[in-house]
Amino acid sequence: MPEGWELYPESVTGVARVVVKNEEEAPYHVEVDVEAIKEQAREEMWYELLGKFVFEDYFVLKKSEVKAAVQHMRYSKEFEAEVWERCSKHTWGHATPRVPYLLDYFMFEGELIPFNKDFAGRNEQIIHALIEKIRIDKVNVRCI
Repeated sequence: MPEGWELYPESVTGVARVVVKNEEEAPYHVEVDVEAIKEQAREEMWYELLGKFVFEDYFVLKKSEVKAAVQHMRYSKEFEAEVWERCSKHTWGHATPRVPYLLDYFMFEGELIPFNKDFAGRNEQIIHALIEKIRIDKVNVRCI
């Protein structure tokens, strides 16, 4: 409408009257995914700390623990060898392979990986999440 014109609800008839009448009380429904916002904030904080090279600690990967976890998941010996081969590349300047962790995530091959909360101990949570990540990578390579 041109400036200076005003529309009074009394002068409107029909369906338009309902629209004008309810315009001020129209509820705006906005869905907010609180968990997604928290996760995004956590990820941003994690990468900020990573940029400063701040970690809680390193988890040293032992071949016997990796082997036991792979056998527990009933994967093949070939897959066990592949898992250990990929793990053994991540030494972070030490003689033994290790992955740095902070809060409930660890870093492997430049990716942020959450702990597997299905297991009780931190060692098991890291190893099983690592095995699952390698398994998914292997499946995705086959699909391509």
